[in-house]
Amino acid sequence: MNCVDTSYHLAEVLFLASKVSIVAFIVCIMSSKEASIQTELSFTTFHNIIDGQRRGAERAVRGVNPATEEELWEAPIATRADLDDAVIAGKRAFVSWSRTPLEERRKCLSRFRDLIEKYKDVLSQVIMAETGKTVITLEIPEEVLQDDETVLTVRRYFPVGIVGAICPWNLPVGVMGIKIFQAIIAGNVIICKNSPYSPYAALKFCEIAQEAFPPGVIQILGGSDDMGGWLVEHPDIPMIAFSGHTRTGKKIQEMAAKNLKRLTLLLAGNDPVIVCPDVEDIEKVAKEVALSTWFISGQACIATKRIYVHTDIHERFMESLLKATRQTIVGSCADSDAYIGPIQNVDLFRRLKRLEQECETKGYNIVLDGRNRDSARKPQAVDGEQLNGSPNERPEKGYFFYPTLVLDPPPDCRLVTEEQFGPIAPYRRWTDFEEVIKEVNSSEYGLGATVYCKSDDRAVEMGKRIQAGMIWANCHPRAMGPEPYGGTKHSGFGAEGGEAGLKCFMNPQTMFRFRWSMVKD
Repeated sequence: MNCVDTSYHLAEVLFLASKVSIVAFIVCIMSSKEASIQTELSFTTFHNIIDGQRRGAERAVRGVNPATEEELWEAPIATRADLDDAVIAGKRAFVSWSRTPLEERRKCLSRFRDLIEKYKDVLSQVIMAETGKTVITLEIPEEVLQDDETVLTVRRYFPVGIVGAICPWNLPVGVMGIKIFQAIIAGNVIICKNSPYSPYAALKFCEIAQEAFPPGVIQILGGSDDMGGWLVEHPDIPMIAFSGHTRTGKKIQEMAAKNLKRLTLLLAGNDPVIVCPDVEDIEKVAKEVALSTWFISGQACIATKRIYVHTDIHERFMESLLKATRQTIVGSCADSDAYIGPIQNVDLFRRLKRLEQECETKGYNIVLDGRNRDSARKPQAVDGEQLNGSPNERPEKGYFFYPTLVLDPPPDCRLVTEEQFGPIAPYRRWTDFEEVIKEVNSSEYGLGATVYCKSDDRAVEMGKRIQAGMIWANCHPRAMGPEPYGGTKHSGFGAEGGEAGLKCFMNPQTMFRFRWSMVKD
């Protein structure tokens, strides 16, 4: 039986949290090493990549290092004419790439793996500067829907064509890399648009790819928000894969409807964690909640945004949560002890400051005030022993926002209903199972949720009641291998990762084969 076998190895290179550890995105496949880099690359000059070639631009944008507020390098702003050229190249490349045997696609990915491995350290440094911050095996077989003496009905999948990928600033290579991998392994070609907030690593990532793939298979266009609209409107781009804010996703959906484009929209989240009264190791659970809440300074869709703790264990849990938070170090990417880094851009930083001020103005109970540096800035003594680490004095520059926790704010306030996307979170106590489920589900978002409970049956029961695309039981949110990533409600639709994600980048076709002869004897 024919099938699209997409066994591959995904090992991420980047997603550098404030903790200078890289989670990374290196696209890998199998274990062969067949290629070596031909020329050394410059990591201080950046280009659009069109038809396998570097292309400059008349206009450029400069990013900002959020830890120092220093301007970074020039990154190109592509034009509509650049997009048209990229589409022409993509259409030309699709003719041959869509027919390229899967084994040859694997070899290209393997060469790409080798190139990224060579440059992963310098790519990591670029990502640190601009952001302040698995083995998957699957196959898409033909599905036999009916097989009897009269008919054989089979569903197969074939590539869409040119995929337009619009990528966010918080994980500039990780998110884009997953889109690239799934698009090209399915036989598509792809045109990427990076965020102007963090353009550098993404541009260089696609430049490196040119030594592994034929011209036109992987292209990237830097620039402003205009480029995103041009991609969505272009009549020769049949699919858009977008990760970002729900507001932008709605605009894309409206624009894409004019040409009935295929869409995957991976949007915002307002993920809750529910801690039940029967958890045994309160301190361990509190540490995990702190980890998931302050992860990448809260600048991740699957970071915990709302904390719900049962009143019976509230006091002990709050004490452990504050202790775990105060042990984290806020600092720049250059500080190997730092876990919480700067906010990536000044616009988000100012929004968080306004949200913080609103909590104070309305008299909410701020139990951990990030503005009080003594409560959040230094490693605290534990059991009489000082923690290891830097003194962590507040830097003179940088968009640093210290962890802030608000106790029992109203359930309809902005802090609870909106995605904060930063290290400020509501903490609400609960007593009734039905009420907490109702409140959790009142959110317009439905990306993920976490439940901590001693009883596995209870955890499963609660998980089934929560309206979210992903549920973690007794562990903090994390990538879990080949399973698809995606949400419900205003967190979008479609998926990336796993078989479900790969199918989003392909068109289904059902074939009916009748077994009787249409020719009379």
